Amino acid sequence: MGARVMIGRRSGPVPWFLAAVALVGLLVLQPADVGAAGNTDFDAIDAYVRAEMAASALPGLSYAVVREGEVAHLAAFGTADSSGRRMTVDTPMVIGSVGKSLTALAIRQLVEAGQIDDAAPVQRYLPWFSLATPDAAAAITIRNLLDHTSGLSTADGQRPETYRPGLTPEEVVRGLASVSVNRAVGTFEYSNLNYIALGVVVEAVSGQSYREYLQQHVFAPLGMSHSYAAQEPARQDGLARGHRHLFGLPVAWDEPYPTAQVPAGYQISTAADMASYVAALSNHGGYDGIDIVGATEADRDYGIDWTPVTGIPPGYAPGHSGATLTENAGLIYMPLGHLGVVVLTNANPTELGLAGLRGAYEIAFDVLRLTLGQQPVTGSLTVRQAYLVVDAVLLLLGGLLIVEALRLRGWHARIVQAPRRRVALVASIVVDFLVPLSILIVLPLFVSMGSTPRFDVVSTWAAALWTLPDIAGSLLGVSAGLLIVGLCKAWLMWSRRGRDAARAAPPVRTPGASPAART
Repeated sequence: MGARVMIGRRSGPVPWFLAAVALVGLLVLQPADVGAAGNTDFDAIDAYVRAEMAASALPGLSYAVVREGEVAHLAAFGTADSSGRRMTVDTPMVIGSVGKSLTALAIRQLVEAGQIDDAAPVQRYLPWFSLATPDAAAAITIRNLLDHTSGLSTADGQRPETYRPGLTPEEVVRGLASVSVNRAVGTFEYSNLNYIALGVVVEAVSGQSYREYLQQHVFAPLGMSHSYAAQEPARQDGLARGHRHLFGLPVAWDEPYPTAQVPAGYQISTAADMASYVAALSNHGGYDGIDIVGATEADRDYGIDWTPVTGIPPGYAPGHSGATLTENAGLIYMPLGHLGVVVLTNANPTELGLAGLRGAYEIAFDVLRLTLGQQPVTGSLTVRQAYLVVDAVLLLLGGLLIVEALRLRGWHARIVQAPRRRVALVASIVVDFLVPLSILIVLPLFVSMGSTPRFDVVSTWAAALWTLPDIAGSLLGVSAGLLIVGLCKAWLMWSRRGRDAARAAPPVRTPGASPAART
Protein backbone atom coordinates (compact mmCIF):
# COMPACT_ATOMS: atom_id res chain seq x y z
CA MET A 1 0.00 0.00 0.00
CA GLY A 2 1.34 3.44 -0.90
CA ALA A 3 1.83 6.35 1.42
CA ARG A 4 -1.34 8.22 2.20
CA VAL A 5 -1.30 11.96 2.57
CA MET A 6 -4.28 13.28 4.48
CA ILE A 7 -6.14 16.35 3.36
CA GLY A 8 -6.32 19.10 5.95
CA ARG A 9 -4.87 22.31 7.32
CA ARG A 10 -1.80 22.38 9.31
CA SER A 11 -0.76 23.85 10.80
CA GLY A 12 1.47 25.83 12.87
CA PRO A 13 0.67 27.20 15.92
CA VAL A 14 -3.05 26.91 15.92
CA PRO A 15 -5.72 29.61 16.20
CA TRP A 16 -8.70 30.31 18.39
CA PHE A 17 -10.89 27.96 16.51
CA LEU A 18 -9.88 24.69 14.86
CA ALA A 19 -9.35 25.51 11.21
CA ALA A 20 -11.59 23.58 8.86
CA VAL A 21 -10.46 23.04 5.29
CA ALA A 22 -12.94 24.79 3.02
CA LEU A 23 -13.86 22.02 0.63
CA VAL A 24 -17.57 22.76 0.24
CA GLY A 25 -16.96 23.84 -3.32
CA LEU A 26 -15.64 20.41 -4.20
CA LEU A 27 -19.11 18.99 -3.69
CA VAL A 28 -20.37 20.94 -6.68
CA LEU A 29 -17.40 20.30 -8.96
CA GLN A 30 -18.62 18.28 -11.91
CA PRO A 31 -16.34 16.26 -14.18
CA ALA A 32 -15.21 18.38 -17.14
CA ASP A 33 -13.48 17.79 -20.43
CA VAL A 34 -9.93 18.61 -19.40
CA GLY A 35 -8.86 18.59 -22.98
CA ALA A 36 -11.16 21.54 -23.58
CA ALA A 37 -9.16 23.53 -21.03
CA GLY A 38 -6.38 23.98 -23.55
CA ASN A 39 -7.87 27.35 -24.48
CA THR A 40 -7.85 28.59 -20.90
CA ASP A 41 -7.82 32.38 -20.53
CA PHE A 42 -4.92 32.74 -18.09
CA ASP A 43 -5.13 36.54 -18.25
CA ALA A 44 -8.58 36.27 -16.70
CA ILE A 45 -7.29 33.83 -14.08
CA ASP A 46 -4.42 36.20 -13.26
CA ALA A 47 -6.96 38.99 -12.75
CA TYR A 48 -9.00 36.73 -10.45
CA VAL A 49 -5.89 35.86 -8.41
CA ARG A 50 -4.97 39.55 -8.07
CA ALA A 51 -8.47 40.30 -6.80
CA GLU A 52 -8.19 37.47 -4.25
CA MET A 53 -4.84 38.84 -3.09
CA ALA A 54 -6.42 42.23 -2.43
CA ALA A 55 -9.43 40.70 -0.64
CA SER A 56 -7.17 38.58 1.58
CA ALA A 57 -4.54 41.27 2.20
CA LEU A 58 -1.74 39.15 0.74
CA PRO A 59 1.58 40.97 0.13
CA GLY A 60 2.81 38.40 -2.38
CA LEU A 61 1.62 35.29 -4.20
CA SER A 62 2.92 32.91 -6.83
CA TYR A 63 1.07 30.07 -8.51
CA ALA A 64 1.35 27.44 -11.19
CA VAL A 65 -1.00 25.38 -13.36
CA VAL A 66 0.18 22.12 -14.89
CA ARG A 67 -1.52 20.07 -17.59
CA GLU A 68 -0.56 16.74 -19.14
CA GLY A 69 2.74 16.63 -17.28
CA GLU A 70 3.77 20.10 -18.49
CA VAL A 71 3.73 23.54 -16.89
CA ALA A 72 0.84 25.39 -18.53
CA HIS A 73 1.10 28.66 -16.64
CA LEU A 74 3.30 30.37 -14.04
CA ALA A 75 2.65 33.75 -12.47
CA ALA A 76 3.66 35.82 -9.45
CA PHE A 77 2.36 39.09 -8.04
CA GLY A 78 3.13 41.49 -5.21
CA THR A 79 6.23 41.72 -3.06
CA ALA A 80 8.51 39.19 -1.39
CA ASP A 81 9.44 41.35 1.60
CA SER A 82 9.05 44.80 3.13
CA SER A 83 11.82 46.23 0.94
CA GLY A 84 9.52 46.00 -2.07
CA ARG A 85 11.45 43.17 -3.70
CA ARG A 86 9.27 41.69 -6.41
CA MET A 87 7.74 38.27 -5.89
CA THR A 88 8.69 35.83 -8.64
CA VAL A 89 7.86 32.22 -9.49
CA ASP A 90 11.37 31.35 -8.25
CA THR A 91 11.04 33.05 -4.87
CA PRO A 92 11.31 30.40 -2.11
CA MET A 93 8.56 30.19 0.52
CA VAL A 94 7.74 27.78 3.34
CA ILE A 95 5.03 25.40 2.08
CA GLY A 96 3.53 24.26 5.40
CA SER A 97 1.81 20.90 5.59
CA VAL A 98 1.83 20.57 1.82
CA GLY A 99 5.36 19.34 2.59
CA LYS A 100 3.97 16.29 4.39
CA SER A 101 3.45 14.85 0.93
CA LEU A 102 7.23 15.10 0.35
CA THR A 103 7.85 13.04 3.48
CA ALA A 104 5.19 10.53 2.37
CA LEU A 105 6.86 10.36 -1.04
CA ALA A 106 10.21 9.58 0.59
CA ILE A 107 8.59 6.75 2.54
CA ARG A 108 6.90 5.48 -0.63
CA GLN A 109 10.25 5.42 -2.42
CA LEU A 110 11.79 3.39 0.39
CA VAL A 111 8.79 1.03 0.35
CA GLU A 112 9.21 0.52 -3.40
CA ALA A 113 12.93 -0.10 -2.85
CA GLY A 114 12.08 -2.87 -0.37
CA GLN A 115 13.71 -1.03 2.54
CA ILE A 116 10.47 -0.33 4.42
CA ASP A 117 7.34 -2.37 4.99
CA ASP A 118 4.65 0.19 5.79
CA ALA A 119 2.66 -2.45 7.68
CA ALA A 120 5.60 -3.04 10.04
CA PRO A 121 5.81 -1.43 13.48
CA VAL A 122 7.84 1.74 13.81
CA GLN A 123 10.05 -0.03 16.35
CA ARG A 124 11.44 -2.24 13.57
CA TYR A 125 13.18 0.85 12.17
CA LEU A 126 13.52 2.84 15.39
CA PRO A 127 14.11 0.22 18.12
CA TRP A 128 14.32 2.95 20.76
CA PHE A 129 10.88 4.40 19.87
CA SER A 130 8.79 4.54 23.05
CA LEU A 131 5.78 6.26 24.60
CA ALA A 132 4.38 6.60 28.09
CA THR A 133 1.91 3.98 26.83
CA PRO A 134 4.26 1.09 25.88
CA ASP A 135 1.61 -1.11 24.27
CA ALA A 136 0.65 1.69 21.91
CA ALA A 137 4.29 2.35 21.01
CA ALA A 138 4.72 -1.30 20.06
CA ALA A 139 1.52 -1.32 17.99
CA ILE A 140 2.07 1.83 15.90
CA THR A 141 3.04 1.04 12.30
CA ILE A 142 4.52 3.15 9.53
CA ARG A 143 1.08 3.20 7.93
CA ASN A 144 -0.43 4.55 11.16
CA LEU A 145 2.00 7.46 11.01
CA LEU A 146 1.19 8.13 7.36
CA ASP A 147 -2.56 8.00 7.99
CA HIS A 148 -2.50 10.00 11.25
CA THR A 149 -3.93 6.98 13.06
CA SER A 150 -1.13 6.53 15.61
CA GLY A 151 -3.26 7.99 18.40
CA LEU A 152 -0.79 10.85 18.97
CA SER A 153 -2.57 14.14 19.51
CA THR A 154 -2.78 17.38 17.59
CA ALA A 155 -1.90 19.23 20.79
CA ASP A 156 1.32 17.30 21.44
CA GLY A 157 2.38 17.80 17.82
CA GLN A 158 2.12 21.55 18.15
CA ARG A 159 3.50 22.22 21.59
CA PRO A 160 5.70 25.35 21.52
CA GLU A 161 8.78 23.41 22.61
CA THR A 162 8.68 21.34 19.40
CA TYR A 163 9.11 24.58 17.43
CA ARG A 164 12.36 25.56 19.12
CA PRO A 165 15.02 26.41 16.50
CA GLY A 166 17.97 24.02 16.52
CA LEU A 167 15.97 21.07 17.84
CA THR A 168 16.26 17.91 15.72
CA PRO A 169 13.40 15.61 14.70
CA GLU A 170 15.07 12.74 16.54
CA GLU A 171 15.19 14.75 19.77
CA VAL A 172 11.45 15.36 19.50
CA VAL A 173 10.70 11.69 18.83
CA ARG A 174 12.92 10.53 21.69
CA GLY A 175 11.04 12.97 23.91
CA LEU A 176 7.83 11.05 23.23
CA ALA A 177 8.86 8.57 25.92
CA SER A 178 6.92 10.76 28.35
CA VAL A 179 3.91 11.28 26.04
CA SER A 180 0.77 9.13 25.99
CA VAL A 181 -1.46 8.52 23.01
CA ASN A 182 -4.65 10.54 23.00
CA ARG A 183 -6.70 7.90 21.16
CA ALA A 184 -6.54 4.20 20.46
CA VAL A 185 -4.03 3.22 17.79
CA GLY A 186 -5.93 3.02 14.52
CA THR A 187 -8.11 6.06 15.31
CA PHE A 188 -7.61 9.23 13.28
CA GLU A 189 -6.20 12.40 14.83
CA TYR A 190 -4.05 14.76 12.80
CA SER A 191 -0.65 15.28 14.41
CA ASN A 192 2.63 16.74 13.22
CA LEU A 193 4.36 14.17 15.43
CA ASN A 194 3.48 11.47 12.91
CA TYR A 195 5.47 13.12 10.14
CA ILE A 196 8.31 14.20 12.40
CA ALA A 197 8.66 10.50 13.28
CA LEU A 198 8.50 9.56 9.59
CA GLY A 199 11.35 11.97 8.91
CA VAL A 200 13.43 10.16 11.51
CA VAL A 201 12.51 6.81 9.89
CA VAL A 202 13.72 8.14 6.53
CA GLU A 203 17.04 9.06 8.12
CA ALA A 204 17.44 5.73 9.95
CA VAL A 205 16.64 3.59 6.90
CA SER A 206 18.43 5.60 4.22
CA GLY A 207 21.51 6.47 6.25
CA GLN A 208 21.15 10.08 5.08
CA SER A 209 19.84 13.18 6.78
CA TYR A 210 16.29 14.09 5.85
CA ARG A 211 17.64 17.15 4.05
CA GLU A 212 20.14 15.10 2.04
CA TYR A 213 17.54 12.48 1.15
CA LEU A 214 15.05 14.99 -0.25
CA GLN A 215 17.76 16.75 -2.19
CA GLN A 216 19.06 13.56 -3.82
CA HIS A 217 15.85 11.62 -4.36
CA VAL A 218 13.16 14.26 -4.86
CA PHE A 219 14.43 17.76 -5.56
CA ALA A 220 17.31 16.87 -7.89
CA PRO A 221 15.38 14.35 -10.07
CA LEU A 222 12.52 16.82 -10.53
CA GLY A 223 14.84 19.76 -11.23
CA MET A 224 13.61 21.59 -8.11
CA SER A 225 16.73 23.75 -7.85
CA HIS A 226 15.17 26.32 -5.49
CA SER A 227 13.75 23.85 -2.96
CA TYR A 228 15.21 23.15 0.47
CA ALA A 229 14.75 21.33 3.76
CA ALA A 230 16.74 23.96 5.65
CA GLN A 231 16.40 27.71 6.04
CA GLU A 232 19.92 29.06 5.53
CA PRO A 233 20.41 27.98 1.89
CA ALA A 234 16.92 29.27 1.14
CA ARG A 235 17.83 32.65 2.62
CA GLN A 236 20.85 32.82 0.36
CA ASP A 237 18.50 32.08 -2.54
CA GLY A 238 16.12 34.96 -1.75
CA LEU A 239 13.68 33.43 0.74
CA ALA A 240 10.50 35.51 0.98
CA ARG A 241 9.73 37.18 4.27
CA GLY A 242 6.52 36.04 5.92
CA HIS A 243 3.76 38.32 7.16
CA ARG A 244 1.14 38.22 9.91
CA HIS A 245 -2.22 39.90 9.82
CA LEU A 246 -2.34 42.24 12.81
CA PHE A 247 -5.75 43.89 13.15
CA GLY A 248 -6.30 42.90 9.52
CA LEU A 249 -3.15 44.50 8.12
CA PRO A 250 -0.21 42.43 6.81
CA VAL A 251 2.94 43.09 8.82
CA ALA A 252 6.36 41.60 8.00
CA TRP A 253 7.27 39.05 10.66
CA ASP A 254 10.33 36.85 11.12
CA GLU A 255 8.97 33.51 12.32
CA PRO A 256 11.61 31.34 14.05
CA TYR A 257 12.43 28.34 11.86
CA PRO A 258 11.48 25.13 13.73
CA THR A 259 14.11 22.66 12.54
CA ALA A 260 12.43 19.64 14.17
CA GLN A 261 9.16 20.34 12.34
CA VAL A 262 10.70 20.27 8.85
CA PRO A 263 9.40 16.78 7.88
CA ALA A 264 5.91 17.85 9.02
CA GLY A 265 5.72 20.99 6.90
CA TYR A 266 8.62 23.44 7.01
CA GLN A 267 10.17 22.52 3.70
CA ILE A 268 10.80 25.47 1.38
CA SER A 269 10.01 25.66 -2.33
CA THR A 270 8.82 27.90 -5.16
CA ALA A 271 5.84 27.95 -7.51
CA ALA A 272 8.06 26.89 -10.42
CA ASP A 273 9.62 24.00 -8.49
CA MET A 274 6.29 22.87 -7.09
CA ALA A 275 4.92 22.91 -10.63
CA SER A 276 7.35 20.12 -11.48
CA TYR A 277 6.23 18.23 -8.38
CA VAL A 278 2.54 18.71 -9.20
CA ALA A 279 3.21 17.62 -12.77
CA ALA A 280 4.64 14.36 -11.44
CA LEU A 281 1.71 13.88 -9.05
CA SER A 282 -0.86 14.51 -11.76
CA ASN A 283 0.99 12.11 -14.06
CA HIS A 284 1.06 9.18 -11.62
CA GLY A 285 4.59 9.88 -10.43
CA GLY A 286 6.22 10.33 -13.81
CA TYR A 287 7.93 13.54 -14.89
CA ASP A 288 10.20 14.29 -17.84
CA GLY A 289 10.87 10.59 -18.38
CA ILE A 290 11.66 10.00 -14.69
CA ASP A 291 9.50 8.01 -12.28
CA ILE A 292 10.08 9.58 -8.88
CA VAL A 293 8.15 6.80 -7.17
CA GLY A 294 9.68 3.77 -8.78
CA ALA A 295 6.35 1.95 -9.00
CA THR A 296 5.80 -0.75 -11.57
CA GLU A 297 3.62 -0.13 -14.63
CA ALA A 298 0.85 -2.17 -13.02
CA ASP A 299 0.38 0.25 -10.14
CA ARG A 300 1.50 3.56 -11.61
CA ASP A 301 -1.89 5.06 -10.74
CA TYR A 302 -1.01 4.74 -7.06
CA GLY A 303 2.32 6.50 -7.01
CA ILE A 304 1.14 8.46 -3.99
CA ASP A 305 -2.16 7.47 -2.42
CA TRP A 306 -3.66 10.79 -1.40
CA THR A 307 -6.97 10.50 0.41
CA PRO A 308 -9.90 11.43 -1.88
CA VAL A 309 -12.18 14.26 -0.85
CA THR A 310 -15.53 13.09 0.53
CA GLY A 311 -18.29 13.32 -2.05
CA ILE A 312 -15.96 13.27 -5.06
CA PRO A 313 -15.24 10.23 -7.26
CA PRO A 314 -12.15 8.51 -5.77
CA GLY A 315 -8.92 10.17 -6.80
CA TYR A 316 -10.66 12.94 -8.72
CA ALA A 317 -9.15 16.01 -7.01
CA PRO A 318 -7.14 15.25 -3.89
CA GLY A 319 -5.02 17.96 -2.37
CA HIS A 320 -3.46 19.44 0.75
CA SER A 321 -3.26 22.83 2.41
CA GLY A 322 -0.34 24.12 4.40
CA ALA A 323 -0.01 27.00 6.83
CA THR A 324 2.54 28.44 9.19
CA LEU A 325 2.19 31.60 11.25
CA THR A 326 3.36 33.68 8.30
CA GLU A 327 2.86 31.69 5.09
CA ASN A 328 0.16 29.68 3.34
CA ALA A 329 0.12 27.11 0.54
CA GLY A 330 -2.42 25.03 -1.33
CA LEU A 331 -1.99 22.14 -3.76
CA ILE A 332 -4.67 20.25 -5.71
CA TYR A 333 -4.17 17.80 -8.55
CA MET A 334 -6.30 15.59 -10.79
CA PRO A 335 -4.58 12.28 -11.60
CA LEU A 336 -7.41 11.35 -13.97
CA GLY A 337 -7.14 14.60 -15.88
CA HIS A 338 -3.37 15.14 -15.56
CA LEU A 339 -4.09 18.60 -14.19
CA GLY A 340 -2.87 20.36 -11.05
CA VAL A 341 -2.57 23.73 -9.31
CA VAL A 342 -0.27 25.04 -6.58
CA VAL A 343 -0.52 28.43 -4.83
CA LEU A 344 2.06 29.89 -2.42
CA THR A 345 1.65 33.10 -0.37
CA ASN A 346 3.90 34.96 2.07
CA ALA A 347 1.09 35.58 4.58
CA ASN A 348 -1.46 33.29 6.17
CA PRO A 349 -5.00 34.71 5.86
CA THR A 350 -6.48 31.62 7.55
CA GLU A 351 -4.70 32.02 10.89
CA LEU A 352 -7.84 33.34 12.60
CA GLY A 353 -9.07 29.77 12.27
CA LEU A 354 -12.65 30.60 11.33
CA ALA A 355 -14.17 27.90 9.15
CA GLY A 356 -14.49 29.09 5.57
CA LEU A 357 -11.74 31.70 5.61
CA ARG A 358 -10.21 31.96 2.16
CA GLY A 359 -6.55 31.12 1.81
CA ALA A 360 -4.11 29.60 -0.66
CA TYR A 361 -6.02 26.29 -0.83
CA GLU A 362 -9.31 27.97 -1.69
CA ILE A 363 -7.59 30.12 -4.32
CA ALA A 364 -5.97 26.98 -5.79
CA PHE A 365 -9.34 25.28 -5.95
CA ASP A 366 -10.91 28.22 -7.77
CA VAL A 367 -7.98 28.41 -10.19
CA LEU A 368 -8.60 24.73 -10.93
CA ARG A 369 -12.28 25.47 -11.60
CA LEU A 370 -11.44 28.39 -13.87
CA THR A 371 -8.92 26.24 -15.73
CA LEU A 372 -11.74 23.76 -16.32
CA GLY A 373 -13.96 26.53 -17.65
CA GLN A 374 -16.12 26.68 -14.52
CA GLN A 375 -16.97 29.55 -12.19
CA PRO A 376 -15.09 30.09 -8.91
CA VAL A 377 -16.81 29.41 -5.61
CA THR A 378 -18.12 32.58 -4.00
CA GLY A 379 -19.36 33.50 -0.55
CA SER A 380 -16.33 32.51 1.52
CA LEU A 381 -15.16 34.85 4.26
CA THR A 382 -11.97 36.84 3.66
CA VAL A 383 -9.52 37.88 6.36
CA ARG A 384 -10.39 41.55 5.79
CA GLN A 385 -14.09 40.86 6.37
CA ALA A 386 -13.36 38.80 9.46
CA TYR A 387 -11.17 41.50 10.95
CA LEU A 388 -13.86 44.14 10.41
CA VAL A 389 -15.89 42.26 13.00
CA VAL A 390 -12.92 41.47 15.24
CA ASP A 391 -11.65 45.06 15.22
CA ALA A 392 -15.14 46.40 15.95
CA VAL A 393 -15.42 44.16 19.02
CA LEU A 394 -11.95 45.15 20.22
CA LEU A 395 -12.74 48.85 19.74
CA LEU A 396 -15.97 48.40 21.69
CA LEU A 397 -14.12 46.76 24.59
CA GLY A 398 -11.37 49.36 24.46
CA GLY A 399 -13.95 52.14 24.51
CA LEU A 400 -15.64 50.52 27.50
CA LEU A 401 -12.32 50.52 29.38
CA ILE A 402 -11.66 54.18 28.56
CA VAL A 403 -15.14 55.25 29.68
CA GLU A 404 -14.85 53.28 32.92
CA ALA A 405 -11.42 54.78 33.65
CA LEU A 406 -12.60 58.35 32.95
CA ARG A 407 -15.66 57.88 35.15
CA LEU A 408 -13.62 56.55 38.06
CA ARG A 409 -13.33 60.01 39.62
CA GLY A 410 -16.51 60.79 41.48
CA TRP A 411 -17.78 57.25 40.98
CA HIS A 412 -18.60 56.66 44.65
CA ALA A 413 -20.62 59.87 44.89
CA ARG A 414 -22.64 58.94 41.82
CA ILE A 415 -23.36 55.50 43.22
CA VAL A 416 -24.51 56.92 46.58
CA GLN A 417 -26.75 59.47 44.87
CA ALA A 418 -28.19 57.06 42.29
CA PRO A 419 -31.96 56.54 42.67
CA ARG A 420 -31.48 52.80 42.30
CA ARG A 421 -28.22 52.45 44.19
CA ARG A 422 -28.06 48.65 44.27
CA VAL A 423 -28.80 48.27 40.57
CA ALA A 424 -26.03 50.76 39.74
CA LEU A 425 -23.62 48.92 42.02
CA VAL A 426 -24.42 45.53 40.45
CA ALA A 427 -23.99 46.94 36.94
CA SER A 428 -20.60 48.33 37.91
CA ILE A 429 -19.49 44.99 39.33
CA VAL A 430 -20.61 43.19 36.15
CA VAL A 431 -18.61 45.54 33.93
CA ASP A 432 -15.49 45.69 36.06
CA PHE A 433 -15.24 42.09 37.23
CA LEU A 434 -17.52 39.69 35.39
CA VAL A 435 -16.64 40.93 31.88
CA PRO A 436 -12.84 40.60 32.27
CA LEU A 437 -13.12 37.34 34.21
CA SER A 438 -15.34 35.94 31.46
CA ILE A 439 -12.71 36.90 28.90
CA LEU A 440 -9.81 35.52 30.94
CA ILE A 441 -11.35 32.30 32.24
CA VAL A 442 -14.71 31.43 30.73
CA LEU A 443 -13.88 32.09 27.06
CA PRO A 444 -10.91 29.66 26.94
CA LEU A 445 -13.14 26.98 28.48
CA PHE A 446 -15.23 26.94 25.32
CA VAL A 447 -12.63 27.80 22.71
CA SER A 448 -9.95 25.30 21.82
CA MET A 449 -6.77 26.62 20.24
CA GLY A 450 -6.31 23.30 18.47
CA SER A 451 -2.78 22.98 19.80
CA THR A 452 -3.95 23.01 23.41
CA PRO A 453 -6.37 20.78 25.29
CA ARG A 454 -9.82 22.27 25.76
CA PHE A 455 -10.44 23.66 29.28
CA ASP A 456 -6.72 24.47 29.74
CA VAL A 457 -6.86 28.21 30.44
CA VAL A 458 -3.15 28.92 30.84
CA SER A 459 -2.06 26.91 27.80
CA THR A 460 -4.84 28.38 25.68
CA TRP A 461 -3.77 31.95 26.46
CA ALA A 462 -0.11 31.08 25.86
CA ALA A 463 -0.98 29.62 22.46
CA ALA A 464 -3.26 32.58 21.70
CA LEU A 465 -0.49 35.10 22.37
CA TRP A 466 1.82 33.12 20.10
CA THR A 467 -0.72 32.68 17.33
CA LEU A 468 -2.86 35.82 17.51
CA PRO A 469 -0.84 38.43 19.41
CA ASP A 470 -3.04 41.33 18.28
CA ILE A 471 -6.35 39.84 19.44
CA ALA A 472 -5.04 38.01 22.51
CA GLY A 473 -2.93 40.97 23.62
CA SER A 474 -5.86 43.35 23.23
CA LEU A 475 -8.22 41.10 25.19
CA LEU A 476 -5.70 40.63 27.98
CA GLY A 477 -5.01 44.37 28.10
CA VAL A 478 -8.70 45.30 28.29
CA SER A 479 -9.34 42.61 30.90
CA ALA A 480 -6.45 43.76 33.06
CA GLY A 481 -7.56 47.39 32.73
CA LEU A 482 -11.15 46.64 33.74
CA LEU A 483 -9.97 44.61 36.71
CA ILE A 484 -7.73 47.48 37.85
CA VAL A 485 -10.64 49.93 37.55
CA GLY A 486 -12.82 47.52 39.53
CA LEU A 487 -10.20 47.19 42.26
CA CYS A 488 -9.89 50.98 42.44
CA LYS A 489 -13.66 51.24 42.87
CA ALA A 490 -13.57 48.63 45.60
CA TRP A 491 -10.81 50.55 47.40
CA LEU A 492 -12.73 53.82 47.07
CA MET A 493 -15.84 52.20 48.49
CA TRP A 494 -13.97 50.60 51.37
CA SER A 495 -12.01 53.76 52.31
CA ARG A 496 -15.13 55.95 52.05
CA ARG A 497 -17.05 53.52 54.18
CA GLY A 498 -14.30 53.69 56.80
CA ARG A 499 -14.36 57.50 56.85
CA ASP A 500 -18.16 57.56 57.07
CA ALA A 501 -18.06 55.11 59.96
CA ALA A 502 -15.50 57.26 61.77
CA ARG A 503 -17.65 60.39 61.43
CA ALA A 504 -20.74 58.56 62.66
CA ALA A 505 -19.04 57.14 65.77
CA PRO A 506 -19.90 58.89 69.13
CA PRO A 507 -17.08 60.85 70.83
CA VAL A 508 -14.91 58.86 73.19
CA ARG A 509 -15.11 59.98 76.87
CA THR A 510 -12.17 59.77 79.24
CA PRO A 511 -13.08 57.66 82.30
CA GLY A 512 -13.57 59.78 85.49
CA ALA A 513 -13.48 63.12 83.73
CA SER A 514 -16.34 65.56 84.29
CA PRO A 515 -17.94 67.59 81.53
CA ALA A 516 -16.40 70.74 83.05
CA ALA A 517 -12.91 69.24 82.93
CA ARG A 518 -13.30 68.52 79.21
CA THR A 519 -14.26 72.10 78.32
